[in-house]
Amino acid sequence: MPESSENAPSSVGFAKSTPPNVRWIMGALLIFGLLFPWLDQLAGWYRVSAAANSLLLIVLAVGLAIVVGFAGLLDLGYAAFFAIGGYTAAMLTSSGSQLALMLPEAVRSPWLALPVAGLVAAGFALTRAGGGPKTLAATVALTGLQTLALQAMIQVVYPV
Repeated sequence: MPESSENAPSSVGFAKSTPPNVRWIMGALLIFGLLFPWLDQLAGWYRVSAAANSLLLIVLAVGLAIVVGFAGLLDLGYAAFFAIGGYTAAMLTSSGSQLALMLPEAVRSPWLALPVAGLVAAGFALTRAGGGPKTLAATVALTGLQTLALQAMIQVVYPV
């Protein structure tokens, strides 16, 4: 005998639990974000760089919310990894960078520099977990101290 729809297990997921009006708002924001560079150019607002900076900070805030909120880790040096990626991308693409001047023109593309910068930042994050599984399973206080020490080292290497 087939199961009735009342006894069938309900599927739980973000898409099914989200109210329809939120989906419309998210869709409208996505379309506006995709069209914003062209609207900016046509209207003469010249705000693309400000929007890009805002989006970068939003990504940083969402990442921090995931690490601290969902994972429950005390990550005091979270911005250090963000800074490492930013400095790497700048060193690979800037015309004033000695490293960038040594690279061929095809390699200096920002589209190549972004994934490379992400990999370099991830490499530094893995050095924090260099002790293997025992370090990854460290207490919250130890994780906080590790990231705080890394933040201090980054501030010495890259003074503001």
